Amino acid sequence: AMAALAGLATVAITGTGDPRFSVGAIATLNSVAAIVLGGVALTGGVGSVLGVVPAAIILIMLNPILTAMGIDPNSAQVIQGVLIAGVMMVGGLATLLRERSS
Repeated sequence: AMAALAGLATVAITGTGDPRFSVGAIATLNSVAAIVLGGVALTGGVGSVLGVVPAAIILIMLNPILTAMGIDPNSAQVIQGVLIAGVMMVGGLATLLRERSS
């Protein structure tokens, strides 16, 4: 049922049912990025929805803001990837420091 609703939402957003013109490739990156930026551990799923929702909103707003600033959409994807990598590095360092201090 959820897959059917997701398909209907995709058709509503893109205006077509052709998967080649879908937002699927970008949606996968954005969904994983929202989960990582929201603080959910990829190793065990420890986290909460309260962090994922603001992260998803930030990611949704990031590309239009960068485009409005005159940044190329391909560069915006690179900036998004660097943001994800940076947050993961900070989270890993925080975990490492927490383990060393205890």
